[in-house]
Amino acid sequence: MGATQALDLVARQLLSPGDRVLVDEPCNGNLVRLIRLCGGEPVGVPRRQDGPDLELLDDILSRHRVRAFFCNSTFHNPTGAGLTPRAAFGMLKRTEAHDFLIIEDDVYGDFHPGGRQTFAELDGLERVVHTILADGTYLRHARAIQRRLATQQQLTQKALRNLGWRFEVAPAGGMFLWAGHPDLPDLSGFIAGLEEKGILLLPGEAFAVTADYRAMTRINAAHFSPTLAGAFRVGEA
Repeated sequence: MGATQALDLVARQLLSPGDRVLVDEPCNGNLVRLIRLCGGEPVGVPRRQDGPDLELLDDILSRHRVRAFFCNSTFHNPTGAGLTPRAAFGMLKRTEAHDFLIIEDDVYGDFHPGGRQTFAELDGLERVVHTILADGTYLRHARAIQRRLATQQQLTQKALRNLGWRFEVAPAGGMFLWAGHPDLPDLSGFIAGLEEKGILLLPGEAFAVTADYRAMTRINAAHFSPTLAGAFRVGEA
């Protein structure tokens, strides 16, 4: 069973029409559509480098009763952000105080080159729904992918920085890089130009719950190569 199917099953069992559901902002657009399909109302919680923005979360919780929080803890899609113990503990304290569940999609966790923090590790699965897949063959394969993605991230970030691109988060591994360029307040034209060259990027708007992400895009570092770097030079897309 894939992660998308697992999330679908959980959402269908858990959510009722009108339930408010917290999600990371930005967020995987498929998850937002799934929540709405189940009758839920997604509410974005800004995702920072260390985890959810707890101050803004408190404001949301003071105004709304929520059913659950769907999130990536490791290599968040699309920003690549992680989760610190402080942010994780803060989030779990709020699940107790406000009586909601965390649905943790840790699909990229095993690709982290070092130790990673998850909600499930701290919570003992009392308020966290978490799936685990681990046998010897899988773990060996995951470690090989860890090394490759860590190298790819370093190469991609270096190449794009040299071309003026900026990142809110500089992930140590994983596939995704959430990027923008100071000279491009709206990336739609640039992305369209790359598409004509056979290079496909997801625009930031695909990950919006309510925020404006026209100046952002998700770049797949796993498929980036030096031969592609020139296409990302602003003014040449």
